[in-house]
Amino acid sequence: MNSIPKPPVLRAMLSLFLASIVIAAALYFHSKVWAWSVLAGALIYIIPHSYFSAYAFRFRGARASRLIAQSFYRGEVGKYLLTLIGFACAFASPLPLAAALIFISYGISWLLGSYLLARVVNE
Repeated sequence: MNSIPKPPVLRAMLSLFLASIVIAAALYFHSKVWAWSVLAGALIYIIPHSYFSAYAFRFRGARASRLIAQSFYRGEVGKYLLTLIGFACAFASPLPLAAALIFISYGISWLLGSYLLARVVNE
């Protein structure tokens, strides 16, 4: 039995996802392009980071240190690939999207996600 709890990182990503849905819904009445762009930028951050969190924190304990290191490496590579694929899909999308808003939303999601993760880990 392992007594080290998993960090609730996915809970922080879920709250960030819900916040981005609310912001996109509020922007939808102003401009559909803005709403889709903000949602796309947020999802480009949330999906890869959730993948990394789920993959990297599968193992715990000193005996699994080799597996932990491999999981972190594979999770990080997967996160980078999913981020690249997300940006490629957003810019190749037939939906009219504002590139600046995608990058701004991604940056704000990154900042807010870092803040939420620091709060969750330090609890």
